[in-house]
This record gives sequence, structure tokens and C-alpha cells, in this order.
Amino acid sequence: MSKEVQVYIADAFTGTPFGGNPAGIVIDQDQLDDREKQTLAAELKHSETAFLTELDTNIYRTDFFTPVEEVDLCGHATIASFYTLAKMGYIHGPEEGVLPVTQVTKAGKLKVYLHYKNGEVHWVEMAQPAALFGDKISVEKLSDTLDLPPSAIGLEGLEPMIVSTGIRDVMVPVKERIWLESIKVDRERMIRQNEQDHFYSYHVFTMEDGVVYQRNFCPILEIDEEAATGTATGALLAYLNKFRGVEELKAIQGLEMNRPSNISARYGSNGEIIVGGSAVIILSGVITL
Repeated sequence: MSKEVQVYIADAFTGTPFGGNPAGIVIDQDQLDDREKQTLAAELKHSETAFLTELDTNIYRTDFFTPVEEVDLCGHATIASFYTLAKMGYIHGPEEGVLPVTQVTKAGKLKVYLHYKNGEVHWVEMAQPAALFGDKISVEKLSDTLDLPPSAIGLEGLEPMIVSTGIRDVMVPVKERIWLESIKVDRERMIRQNEQDHFYSYHVFTMEDGVVYQRNFCPILEIDEEAATGTATGALLAYLNKFRGVEELKAIQGLEMNRPSNISARYGSNGEIIVGGSAVIILSGVITL
């Protein structure tokens, strides 16, 4: 018997269609098995597709699939998904104010905060798991993979290091935006490093006039570059907090892909890392499997 699922595509961390990072959103309600989810994610070809099942009022299980495998958590797909749930009336919020809801993921049970104005959702924030700090990564290894001189890598007090708030990424500070813009990734070399050091992406960033400029590369998941990365931005805040005492940041990503993204990250009142942004729905339809 065929199955029909409602599918949306939304751009996250932007208010402009075809900006930010697109994600697939499937209102699953436990219709699909993991093989079908993986097949559909591969067909949609976005870096992540989220499959949502309502467990209770304002509580959703969220499963995240890249084109090649399932992952524990995805920031931009969370922002896109819960914006869509609120915008399309699956979740009913207040006329004004913030509605906390819950997503149950393989990274844990996490809060999502929906911000309403004039009865419409306009901003979404997601909480992330506490940061875990891993090994440092040698500048020489990064230099070869990113086609950067070793002198370009590093900022005062900051060295490349694996950090996770749900996904293991390597934080890679570079000294100036010119180096950020000039990166040329050796894809095969990076995949070997992914497998050797057990991480997903290189999250390369620099800081200019109090703003973070960043790029993210994850070829092991068939994602050569991401236009916006919520989980990695949360990990970056934890990293900057640990070594520089930073408690909030504004990040710009996707400029080199012509998909500008604006991402905020902050510490909540209880010490949780919260990443936020806007979104816009660009497509709605039904897929029959």
C-alpha cells in the first residue's frame, strides 16, 4: 500500500527565499522506516532532511538524515522544521511572546523556543547539548587539506580543536577573512582525516569587528560546503567561551555560496547553549512512496 507524506522545503537562518541553508521537512507521523527515510533524503538532496513525528502536544521526535546517513542532530534543519510547524499551524503559539516546545533527538531531549509577533512565528531558537571538547588537530594537517599556509591558521589563544554540541566538528580559527575566502578543500584528504580523527566537519572561522565569519565543510556526508550550520555555531560559542569568555555571538556564513546566512548563539539563563535564526518556506507538497 502506498504512503503519502507531507513535505516542505525551508531555508534556515534567513528571511529571504534562496538564502540561508535549505532543509527538507517531512511530516512523518511514524509512516516511514529508516530505509525509506534515507531514500527520501537522498532524493531531496539537501544536506539534511528532518522527519517529524508528534509524540504529544508540542513534543516532536525529530530524525535527521543526510543524503548518505542518519546523524544525531542538525541545527539548520531544526530551525527550518519548527518554523514550518509553527507557520503551517501544526503548533499553535501565542499572539505575542515565546512558546517553548520540545524535540526528542538522538542527541537527547532538547528545547526549541518559538518567538511570536502579531500571531506569527518570526524567530526560532534551539538548545543544544553541553559541549564536549576533544583533541587538538595539527596545523600542518589542516594546512594541507585547506590549501592554506600554516601561518594563516590560528588566532591569539585559539588552536584547532574538536568540539561537539551534538556533532563532532573541528573548530579552525584563521587570521583574516582573505584566508577564509581563499580555502580550497582537498576532498579526499579531508575524508581520510574524518575517518582517522572521528569528526564530521571543518568549521573554519575568523572574527572581524565583533562579528564571526565562518565556513563549514563536510564531504564525508556528501556536503562539500554548508551555507549555515547551527550545531557547529553552538560548538563555536562553547569554544570561544572556554578560551576567551565569549557569551554570545553573531555569525555570518554562506557568502562564498551566494546564500548569506545570519546565525545567533548565546548562553541561556540556565547555562544552555542556544542558537537562533529565522526561516522561510519555499516549497510545499505531498510525496507518495
